[in-house]
Amino acid sequence: MDMWEKMLAIGFNSVLTNLRLKPLKKIFSELSVPLPDLNSTEECCKALVYAAFPREEIRAKVSRQKNKKVMFVVPPEKMYVKGDMGFITFEIHNVSEVFAKKSERYYSPEFTYADLKWSVLCMIYEQSNLALYLCQTGSVHCKFIITLVNHLNVDDSILNEGTQSFLAISQENDWGFNNVIKFVDLLNPEQGFLNTARDSITIEVGIVLVESIKAAPKEKPAPAKEKKNGTKEAQAALQRLLEDEQAEANRKKVKQEISKTIKDEEKTRKDLAQRAQKAYHDLQERQRQEAKRVQRELVDRDRREEQERQREQEALRQARQTKEALQRQLEDLRKDDVELQQQHKVLTQNSKNAKKSSEKLGQDLKAVQDKLSAVQASVKQQERKLEAARKRLQAAQADMPKTPSASSEDEMEEEEEESALDDDNDLLDEDMHRLIGEVTADY
Repeated sequence: MDMWEKMLAIGFNSVLTNLRLKPLKKIFSELSVPLPDLNSTEECCKALVYAAFPREEIRAKVSRQKNKKVMFVVPPEKMYVKGDMGFITFEIHNVSEVFAKKSERYYSPEFTYADLKWSVLCMIYEQSNLALYLCQTGSVHCKFIITLVNHLNVDDSILNEGTQSFLAISQENDWGFNNVIKFVDLLNPEQGFLNTARDSITIEVGIVLVESIKAAPKEKPAPAKEKKNGTKEAQAALQRLLEDEQAEANRKKVKQEISKTIKDEEKTRKDLAQRAQKAYHDLQERQRQEAKRVQRELVDRDRREEQERQREQEALRQARQTKEALQRQLEDLRKDDVELQQQHKVLTQNSKNAKKSSEKLGQDLKAVQDKLSAVQASVKQQERKLEAARKRLQAAQADMPKTPSASSEDEMEEEEEESALDDDNDLLDEDMHRLIGEVTADY
């Protein structure tokens, strides 16, 4: 339940902080909640949150009390006097948690030196830097040193020295340094200022009185008239003192403003110098990168051109080889053409000779055919004669009586006739074969 109430209170506070003072006062009048003494947005928001959530106010008070109890610790051995200067050392605990509330002011417990009450104010200045101030409610002129101790190396401690005249009637009772160290660097353990085991930092304060401002000596009572004049003179002196004090305060304020302006200008100049140096380095880096890129492009272009030249040379070489091959082929073709022309002439001549031979052979064939026809006609005539002779022989044999001697003579005659016929046939066959062989040899 407490967690939900706290979450609601935080949300309600975050909504109220976005409002201006006039609508906040209207809310106060409508809710009949008394306005706080300080007419600030922060105090009005707190009053409304505490009115809506009373337990949140109690929780805030307890938290503040706890923070006050545990924030500043002064070891007894850390309070000492060395010559005319008194020293005191504070250990500030819960730094990472307490200083996270960057709008809060944190005062140390008061300590006594030279019969005066002193304290130290810690806060986060402009949401980013640690600020340390020496507080004094009396009237004194002093020099002081505020040191942020480095636990890793004492020589790296940050020392800030100042001189200030505190006046009891002045509204400003603290004076110090706005930019001691960046809060991020303070919380960085590698810097050596934060004791991570105890979440604390160490502040050492040294004070030496230069001149104390004494009160005016008491005078004897004067008559009423003189008292009245003295009162006017005292009032005038007090008015002059106040004016002088105001002028001194204004002078210091102007001096602080000038110092702040100078520091801001120096910081701006350093920032500009750093930016210019960074821009110069970036420009150099870009130029180097551009030079490398151009060099790579030139190398790539040279490589591509070399490859292109090699390809062109290879193409020319192949073209020359192709040309030479074509020339050789053309020469071969020319030679082949000459040979073909010669062969054509030879073949033409051969064809003419063949034509003549064929005509001659045709004539020879015709003559052979005529001879063959004549031979065939003679053969047929001889065959007719033989056939007629056979018939006559057969008729004669049929008419003649069969006697042994006669038969033998007849047989012998027949054999002679047959042999004569056979010889004639053989002669005809030889003539036929001879004619055919001559015709074949001519062709």
